[in-house]
Amino acid sequence: MSIGRYKNPRGEARGNNGGFRHMSKTDDKVSQYRSEPLPPLHSATDQNPANRPRLRIGGVPRGDKLNFKIKTQAKKRAPRASSEWRHHMGFAGEVTASSYFGVSANWEVTGDYVGDDGWDFIYDDRRIEVKTTSNHEELELSVPVDRVDDADYFILAHCPRPDDMVQLVGCVSRPELKKFGHLFAGDVRIGLKYMRPLEPLEMYPEQVLDIQNI
Repeated sequence: MSIGRYKNPRGEARGNNGGFRHMSKTDDKVSQYRSEPLPPLHSATDQNPANRPRLRIGGVPRGDKLNFKIKTQAKKRAPRASSEWRHHMGFAGEVTASSYFGVSANWEVTGDYVGDDGWDFIYDDRRIEVKTTSNHEELELSVPVDRVDDADYFILAHCPRPDDMVQLVGCVSRPELKKFGHLFAGDVRIGLKYMRPLEPLEMYPEQVLDIQNI
């Protein structure tokens, strides 16, 4: 999977020169002759954490408004009060990742507390699923084995505090997840050395509120 430039009209209007990045398409005629996926030469492990794309929420203008919107939506997704924080963290990751690509997250919630169909947003005709963790010790992406085929790409977000900051750690395609991931307790898990880093981008609430149209 390669990373290319997406020129977002709203981003250019704000003077950031369209600085969103995306996973570029591969021509079908070319892809059929390609070999099996190989581990990336430059993996998410090689990226300095200070260079990861990030959304700052705490202590910046309009951060309180963005946090309130995310937290309110997370509560609608939580079937129990005990799971509200987990949903708050997860939706903060979805909003961060979708904003990175210049598109809106899925703000709809069904009656059974399910917010999506195994993917969180569509970008460039690709289904993107975001997995968010607060774990500091061992960063890895984990997908239930029966949901692997529901998305085309998977993004790992790191969010110790959803009211403070979210970082995008790396991404992996479905074929790469299947080839390099390992099965554990009903999940397919994959470490950073098999994931690709996303290009650095600093995001702030005003920009994200605009992209999410909230």
